[in-house]
Amino acid sequence: MNRSNCTNLKQFEGGRVVKQGDSASLFGFALYDENWVPIDLDGQEATIHFVSKKGKASFSATVQGSKVSFKIPKVLPVESYLVEVDCAGYVFPSDQSARVDVVQSAEEYQPAEVVELGKVSLRDEIANYLAGHTVQAYNDGPLVARIEALEARPQATTVDLRPLESRVQQLALSVKALESKPAPTVQTIDLGPLEKRVEALENKPAPTAPAVDLSAYMTSDMAYQTFATYTTLQAQMTSNIKNKHLELGLDALIDEKLRNGGDNFLTSHQASTAYVSKELFQNLLKRVEVLEAVPI
Repeated sequence: MNRSNCTNLKQFEGGRVVKQGDSASLFGFALYDENWVPIDLDGQEATIHFVSKKGKASFSATVQGSKVSFKIPKVLPVESYLVEVDCAGYVFPSDQSARVDVVQSAEEYQPAEVVELGKVSLRDEIANYLAGHTVQAYNDGPLVARIEALEARPQATTVDLRPLESRVQQLALSVKALESKPAPTVQTIDLGPLEKRVEALENKPAPTAPAVDLSAYMTSDMAYQTFATYTTLQAQMTSNIKNKHLELGLDALIDEKLRNGGDNFLTSHQASTAYVSKELFQNLLKRVEVLEAVPI
């Protein structure tokens, strides 16, 4: 959106502040368009308005080229004024940047000497605006129809709040009763007996384990003297087996059979006469196993 001014007003002569009653100081303003290009209104009659919250004062001056100069011919009230220049349908400026402040002078003017600012009449301003502008008639038919439809709409149902108010009052009474109820008495527990029992247990000496008499038990030295070690037991078993073989003559018999009369090769006939039968050998082997199983 373009927010630039349609018209601009720039002061080229005079100051921003003037004393009350100063009618000789000259003020000059240049008239520009939105691009700050001078607008030539030479010879046109311009009306200068000094506008404040209390009203406005107006002066007339003739434009020379694109500039207008004027003096303040009246004693204005002490006030800060917005400066507007109305000429040939233009109003300068579009914003409120041009201002002149009238300050109190040493001369104290009486109210009769000070010009009374013209009051701004809204009715007159609207009439002047309508006189200079063409206003298109507005068709308010659709808006009136919408308003009538809203007025014809059924009203909202009224909610009966009396039951709710009654319930709230009951709750308030219940809360008040609870607040006025005395606090429950806390029962005090006497921990004296329990503390004494705890102290007695803490002061009780720790139980002493009974001494064990080991004199009736066998020592390790006695055990080694009574029971043979594994090495001794193995040597004893080997010796017993060897002696039993010698006693039975098994080793001599085996050696004799292995020698075979000095003949390394045997025929089947020799084998049947030199060796016992398989049945007899198995019986002999069983007898040896039985003898070996006999405890020594």
